[in-house]
Amino acid sequence: MPRISTTLSLGEVVLLDELASKYGLTRAEVIRRAIQLLLSAPDDQGFMLSPTPEKENNHA
Repeated sequence: MPRISTTLSLGEVVLLDELASKYGLTRAEVIRRAIQLLLSAPDDQGFMLSPTPEKENNHA
């Protein structure tokens, strides 16, 4: 899985810690599960986000 670098606010870190503690997970697991939920939910127009880009057709 590719690594993504970002900066979190103190409030976001506290929220991650609260969720991790409540469900017995690590921060990384909380983030991973949140991303999975986002990818599995349709957007406002009903389209699903895809976790992998669609393959391009390379015909010569």
